[in-house]
Amino acid sequence: MPEILMPRLSGAMEVGTLVRWIAHEAAAARPGDALAEIEADKTTHTLEAQTQGVLRIVAQEGETLPVGAVIGHLDAEAPADAPATEEPEQGVTAPRGAVTASDPDRAQQQFARRVAEARATIPTITLRTTVDLELAEELLETFEGVPGAGAPGIDDILVKAVALALSAHPRVNGAYRDARFERFERVNVAVLMPSPGAPLAPTILDADRKGLAEIAAEARALAARVTSGTIASPELAGGTFTLWPSPGPGVRSLEPFVTPGQAAALAAGEAEARPVVRDGQVAIRRVVDLELVVDHRLLTAPEAAAFLKRVRSILEAPLTLTS
Repeated sequence: MPEILMPRLSGAMEVGTLVRWIAHEAAAARPGDALAEIEADKTTHTLEAQTQGVLRIVAQEGETLPVGAVIGHLDAEAPADAPATEEPEQGVTAPRGAVTASDPDRAQQQFARRVAEARATIPTITLRTTVDLELAEELLETFEGVPGAGAPGIDDILVKAVALALSAHPRVNGAYRDARFERFERVNVAVLMPSPGAPLAPTILDADRKGLAEIAAEARALAARVTSGTIASPELAGGTFTLWPSPGPGVRSLEPFVTPGQAAALAAGEAEARPVVRDGQVAIRRVVDLELVVDHRLLTAPEAAAFLKRVRSILEAPLTLTS
């Protein structure tokens, strides 16, 4: 039966308080129905149902529980006296709030809401740069043939570079809420991935503390669960920054949006060979274009530029990625 878990509402959140149950025991719920109020970081959030079912309460009002703790269940079977219905279910139907291939409408609605909220409420500025990937790709070659889940790729290097840059620029690893700046203690990089419905962004927690091989293995596992529709809701929460990898061949650049509750997002185009000028000479080099979009209420252009420069410096001198 689908579990209702204490959600991670911010990157710094470790515990939350169940303020009250909005729905009562044995109440029938559909995706999007309000179930409970959760308090974290002095802010109250409404927890919505991700699946259809009948509520069975586990945690009591007033309890403070860690992120991921089971606070209730949505039983699949309705009570015996509940009227039958032939209306097709359009919500999320997989265990643990996963988004499955049969639930594209729900995923698209959630993605559309995030886009609309971001565009309507977050004033942004965009910065662009081009990064030389020659040394980064040489580093990737050293992982070839190493036993394990597979060699890291450019996306994994981007995750690690972004994470290290966030550690060095903590204002970027934060959010603007209620006219004040919040800084996240953990560096959790959400990575946008295609799914059967709409893009999802599972989170690599504590990415600044993980090696390239570990990041690569975790990213592959998350991508497999996104593709199969078995990704769990907690795996989609807690991001403090979002990375948009290249969407495919032929795309040099794209402009991401800032996820509400974060300060910035970075998008990468396709890595490609391109003529560049180095030391007064034209040479063919492997490069990638990056676009950084930041919440201008929180970050100035010089602050954003310093962060983007740090990302580029790490990628162009990638030995720091192996430390």
